[in-house]
Amino acid sequence: MPESVEEFKVKAAVYPPDAELPTSELVREIAITARALVRKEVELARLELKADMKTELSTLIGLGIAGLFGLLALNMFFVAFALGLGTVIAGWLAAIFIGAGLLLLCGGVGAWSWGKRVKAPMKTTRKTLEEDVEWAKQKLA
Repeated sequence: MPESVEEFKVKAAVYPPDAELPTSELVREIAITARALVRKEVELARLELKADMKTELSTLIGLGIAGLFGLLALNMFFVAFALGLGTVIAGWLAAIFIGAGLLLLCGGVGAWSWGKRVKAPMKTTRKTLEEDVEWAKQKLA
C-alpha cells in the first residue's frame, strides 16, 4: 500500500490512465488521494482562519481607536457646553450641573442594565439536571 502522495504519483506514472488497475489498487489510490485532499483542505482552512483573524484584529483595533476619539469628542462637547453655560452662570457651577446630569444619566443606565442581568443562570440546564436526578432516584428506588 503506498504511504504518500509521492508514491501515488509514481504509481500513476507506472499505470497509464487507460490501463486496467486492480480494484484493490484503485481503492488504495482513492484513499491516498482523499487523505491528501483532506490534509490540504484542513491546511487551507487553518491558513484562511489565521488570515481572517488578523484582519478582524486590525478591525477591532481600528474600532477601538475610533471609539476612543469619539469619547474624547463627546468630552469636548460637554466642556464646550459648560463653557457656554458659564457665560450665563458661574463656570464652576455650570460644570457641576453638567457633571451632576451626567452622573444621574450614568446611574440610570447602570440601574437599567443591572435589572436586565441574568438572575437565575442556566435555568433550563438546572431544570433538566433536577429532572435527571429525580429520574435516577426513581430508578434506584
